[in-house]
Amino acid sequence: MNLSNTLAYLIVNVFHIYLFFLAYRIFFGESRAGREMEFLAFAGFYAVNSFAFLADGNPYLNLVTSVGPLVALTFIYSGRPGTKILRALFLCAASMLLESISLSILQLWSIDFKENIGTVVNMMANMCLFSVEQMYRLAGPGKKEDGLRVEYWLAIIVLPVGSIVITMLVYGGGGYQAGLNLVIVTILIAMNVLAFRLYELLGKYYVSSYEQKMLQQQNEAYAHEIELIQKTDETARLLRHDMRNHASALQRLIGQEEYGEAMRYLEVFANDISRGSYADTGNPALDSILNYKLSVAETLGVKPAVEVTIPECLAIEPFDVSELLGNLLDNANEALANSQKKELEVRIWMDRGILYFHISNSYEGETQKAELNGREVYITQKEDKQLHGLGWQSIIRVVEKYHGMVETDDTGGKFTVDIMLYLT
Repeated sequence: MNLSNTLAYLIVNVFHIYLFFLAYRIFFGESRAGREMEFLAFAGFYAVNSFAFLADGNPYLNLVTSVGPLVALTFIYSGRPGTKILRALFLCAASMLLESISLSILQLWSIDFKENIGTVVNMMANMCLFSVEQMYRLAGPGKKEDGLRVEYWLAIIVLPVGSIVITMLVYGGGGYQAGLNLVIVTILIAMNVLAFRLYELLGKYYVSSYEQKMLQQQNEAYAHEIELIQKTDETARLLRHDMRNHASALQRLIGQEEYGEAMRYLEVFANDISRGSYADTGNPALDSILNYKLSVAETLGVKPAVEVTIPECLAIEPFDVSELLGNLLDNANEALANSQKKELEVRIWMDRGILYFHISNSYEGETQKAELNGREVYITQKEDKQLHGLGWQSIIRVVEKYHGMVETDDTGGKFTVDIMLYLT
């Protein structure tokens, strides 16, 4: 093996070992030995495997130096030893199968790669394995992502396949230049790894931005709730201070049998005490987000019809309550802002361990839908669709978390959402 082929093998083998590292992260999660030891362990795997191949070239020795370290590496991860070893063997078998398939395809095409066929075969097999790993990592069983965008599916197919085609062209075409081809292969590998890593980081950024937005919204809701409590407390203090006068006035009205006036007087009391508060269930998360979002609706000229009958203690996470109600009422307020009719109905109640939400608002124009994970979801009309479009996905996430159901109806100029959450 000449120097060019040796360097090509070493570079492609770095990618090969990196794919095993990704697969172990997918199968087993974080290493219990720490990241530094994990890195050193895989670096040792690379050194042993590469040295055995270059020093001897014996396929049986190469098999031992591939399977043995893979099995040994499973012990730095948590899990049942038997399950981990079986997964390691499956991964090794899958890698060898992809290499065999790649070699068979090249032999069928009868392309003359001379002594470079090993590099091309390894590149083909590794790119296929990389593509499969990316699909499984983001859309495999138990994953919580909100689905893959079409652009990402295209990237999963186009980038690896394009890299394979370019590798075949530079090694199988005319005008072979060892140094240039080595640089091209290195760039192709780096381009694939960095492109998918960038997508992963962008996905985390958008999710983090959305969570920060929800937390900020929750904090604003709590601040609004505190303001309401302070206003209510101030009103109550004033009422207590003037109670003698109020009692005298009520006594006079009742004494004169002016019962209607007395009732109106009492209604003023009630309105002054509860002004600005739509929910007072004792559940801080629900009360705060509901009062805050409905106060926003008031600024749009809406007089919400609200009925909330739930116990103080609910078996639901406060963040989930804020996320669900916040997104539902944000969508309603967005529609009401662009509607001449200002009708909003909110009903929340509990019955035999099931929490029900009914939110109905008037709207104008047309709604837009898309399919996500087998469900129809509504597309936001805001400009920042990447971030704000997470709203409906988050609603569905909360519903699925509590094994619930969601139904929507957008007929008759009203958009209605009915949700059931099973809390027991």
